[in-house]
Amino acid sequence: MVDDNQVASRLEELGESQVRLLISSGGLPSGWQRVALPWLAAKEQQQRDRNEASQAEQNRTARSAKKAAWIAAIAAIAAVIMATVSTLMAWISWRWPHG
Repeated sequence: MVDDNQVASRLEELGESQVRLLISSGGLPSGWQRVALPWLAAKEQQQRDRNEASQAEQNRTARSAKKAAWIAAIAAIAAVIMATVSTLMAWISWRWPHG
């Protein structure tokens, strides 16, 4: 009888890709498969969880960048309006100077 904790520890040492290779080639020691299959399923779930967390973070970053872009665009429009008004005022002052 093999100790499940020792098997799981050994599976961690081997890594997912090696364990998959051993399972597919039939090279996994007898008795290990009942531990290896749930272990691999847990590893796959952890990877999915990491991917989902990464995707959520990317979405938050994209939304933040979009907001920043809108703010920059509004600031640029305001700057153009201010420059236009300033130019117009300067032209009026030049065209019709005070007394």
